[in-house]
Amino acid sequence: MSYESITLATIAEKTSISRPSIYHYYDKKESVFVDLIIQEYREWGEQMGPLLERRCSQEQF
Repeated sequence: MSYESITLATIAEKTSISRPSIYHYYDKKESVFVDLIIQEYREWGEQMGPLLERRCSQEQF
C-alpha cells in the first residue's frame, strides 16, 4: 500500500483500533507516522545505549 493511499480510516481498520479512537488522538496520518518514528528512535536508543557505553572496535560495533 502506498503512503499516498493510506488514510486514518485505513490505519484504524488495519490495526483494529476504532475510527473514533484514531480520530481522537490524530488529526492526520502524518501525525501517526511521526509518533511511530519517535517510538522507533526511542527503542533504537535503548538498544544502542549499552553498546555505546563500552569500548569496542569498529568491527565489533
